[in-house]
Amino acid sequence: MELIVIKDFFFRTNKRKNNSIQGLYLFFLVIFLFYLFIKISDLDLDFKFLTNESGFALSNQWLTNYNPTDTRIVAYLTGVFNTVRLVVVGIFLASIIGFIVGIARLSNNWLVSNIATAYVEIIRNVPLLLQIIFWWSFALSLPRISEYINFANLVFISNRGIAFPKIIISQLSFFIFIALIILLFFIPSVKNTISSKMNVDFSYLRILFFGYVPLLLVTICILFLVNAVNIDQPSISVSDTNVIRYANGFVVTTEFIAILLGLVLYTASFIAEIVRGAIQSLPKGQNEAALALGLTDYQALSLIVLPQALRIIIPPVTNQYLNLTKNSSLAVVIGYSDLFLISGIIMNKAGHAIPMFVLIILTYQLMSFVIALIMNYFNKKVALVGNQ
Repeated sequence: MELIVIKDFFFRTNKRKNNSIQGLYLFFLVIFLFYLFIKISDLDLDFKFLTNESGFALSNQWLTNYNPTDTRIVAYLTGVFNTVRLVVVGIFLASIIGFIVGIARLSNNWLVSNIATAYVEIIRNVPLLLQIIFWWSFALSLPRISEYINFANLVFISNRGIAFPKIIISQLSFFIFIALIILLFFIPSVKNTISSKMNVDFSYLRILFFGYVPLLLVTICILFLVNAVNIDQPSISVSDTNVIRYANGFVVTTEFIAILLGLVLYTASFIAEIVRGAIQSLPKGQNEAALALGLTDYQALSLIVLPQALRIIIPPVTNQYLNLTKNSSLAVVIGYSDLFLISGIIMNKAGHAIPMFVLIILTYQLMSFVIALIMNYFNKKVALVGNQ
């Protein structure tokens, strides 16, 4: 009788039944979390070990001055910077290639369309790890550094990487370039002001190429004349122990080249399909109306089709950017000093695997959050007013 009363109390109505089941799940969840808390409290989750000396060298550095006597947290931050550099360059190049290939797939030119189709079908169906190892093997098959390829003493190519001239700027030049970059964002407002006062509709590209670009070139020439900007040409040095290496210049290592090519080409193949599908999802009448008004194919694409297609393109492309960020951890396979490789070295030397994995997870979460935040901003800008 008591069981019937209890059952009737908890399961009389669907609402009570659902609340009872949810309460039961919540009860067991609290017990499970309490058990985990007890177990975790017995672990050493202190991060003080990151303040100790790292004791290992890194082969891939850019704009950092890490050495083995630095702390482990400095080594980790160097790896984070290497990962961010790889992700930023990868997203930029993958976007350009993806958009070009996606538009090329819709070309009326048989050769261009089929080359783009072959690229997409081949690259996206080959595992990314295999592609990274392929490009790494290709980079290692280049001539040894003692037999490097020299292009006019400006670019050196070998299996150690590619050395380019490095631009060295003074502090004054740095602030001038920052000011010019900021000025670039004010061009639309300058365009509107000039157009309203002169009652002439100046295009954005006209102001950019006939106003901003000449200003930029003149500024660079003046900075060169006053030696505020210098070029450091690459060279080859031989140590006392006959170790040959690049000296001066800007060196792109073979590991960075391999992982970048793999990530860019693989991600671009998916972005190309997104772009193609977005353009084809628009009504054909949009493009036909633009051509009927006398617009060229380029004008119809850039002014009518792509602005509308961006509303469809941005959400799935955001997912591809996030995939590229997470796939960058595959760099550990070829020895590129990203945050995952350096974290593994720290764990091998100091232990503390759980704190390091927590730090890795939080770092990737932060990078993904920033990318999603930026892309959501752009998505909101191109969305229809009624859908915001």
